[in-house]
Amino acid sequence: YEDTCRMTKDNLIAVLKANSAYRLKPSISETNINVHLLVGEKESGKMRRSAKLLHKRINNSKFTVLKKRSHGQFSINEPQEYAAVLMDLLKEKNA
Repeated sequence: YEDTCRMTKDNLIAVLKANSAYRLKPSISETNINVHLLVGEKESGKMRRSAKLLHKRINNSKFTVLKKRSHGQFSINEPQEYAAVLMDLLKEKNA
């Protein structure tokens, strides 16, 4: 967050353009690790669609829509719960 706040307007625009031009590589379907996609209900439509596409393309991935949350709220405002989700994912990997 602090790094983003220090970015110039031109650099921020360049990053946003690069991010929006990204195209998912077909090899994503070869992913063989545990993936749990979390997306906020209040995220932009583009973010929700992107998360759904990742879920569709990554075999055995989990997909959760976080009610009443926008981008970053879960990890920033509820760090204990967020860490618990991460720990569960790691436990699944080692099971």
